[in-house]
Amino acid sequence: MRRKYFLPLLCMALFSLVLAGCGAGNASSATVAPSPTTTSLAQKAKEIPVTLSKPVTLTKPSTPATTVQVSWTNPYTMYATGTAIVRNAPNTDGTILTSYAPATAVTVYGNVQGETVNGVSMWYRVSDRNSDPKYIYGGRLSNTKATPVPTKTAGLPVIGPPPPPPPAPAAPVATGKVIFVNLSTQYLYAYENGAVVRSFPIASGRPELYTPAGTFTVLSKGANLTFYSPWPVGSPYYYSPEHVDYALKLTTGGIYIHTAGWREYNDFGPGTQNPHTLPDGTQSTGSHGCINTRISDGQWYYSWAPVGMTVVMSY
Repeated sequence: MRRKYFLPLLCMALFSLVLAGCGAGNASSATVAPSPTTTSLAQKAKEIPVTLSKPVTLTKPSTPATTVQVSWTNPYTMYATGTAIVRNAPNTDGTILTSYAPATAVTVYGNVQGETVNGVSMWYRVSDRNSDPKYIYGGRLSNTKATPVPTKTAGLPVIGPPPPPPPAPAAPVATGKVIFVNLSTQYLYAYENGAVVRSFPIASGRPELYTPAGTFTVLSKGANLTFYSPWPVGSPYYYSPEHVDYALKLTTGGIYIHTAGWREYNDFGPGTQNPHTLPDGTQSTGSHGCINTRISDGQWYYSWAPVGMTVVMSY
């Protein structure tokens, strides 16, 4: 009898031990012994020393650049006295980028101490801090515009101070604020509830870059801006970065009503959209498509005109 019951009892005991070893019933009670095959790759990596035969160079060999400490200022306008050469460094070894004719208005963003030339070590930074560096030797810029030698070009009319504005047409809308620009007479009229509150001369786009007519909305407005040329260097329409005091944006394509501090005070009004000569001999023409205004007028409409206001322009 003992042999009869001994084998079943022994099998049941062994079966229970197998279940316990596999973690049946409670996984936390199972213990798995570590083995070399279960060692993590991270642990192995820590044990392997890494050495380099020589340092790794990530930069290309080049001539060390001279550190330039720019004294940044708010943008302001200076004028070329003679031909002003623009370089990429404040010294005569700098690469020549372009040049400006005498009496050209140049926007200045700061100054640096550079190479001394004829006793002058001041160089002016003529590009903003987000652009490639451009410098002009301090002896070639002045706060006052030199009077150019009068010249006359055959066929170009001489345009003097603008005459009083023609009578204002009826307001495009009877209520609220609205601006009407007469692209033929080169005058702008501002209305409020049907009455004219201000009018002044403007200069619109030159013949090859004429200002579009139509009804527009003031999309946004800004002050103390820098305008960049959409045309590349070498294009007859290229212009260096220009400081703009006040602007009303009319289209996403870049049509604005904005101040033009680089134009002479009387270079606005009838005929200024076409090539012409000013009384002092300076040759001028219309804008690149925007409506140019005097700074004093821009200061006024920047405060007066709300975003969303209607602007009508017509020939």
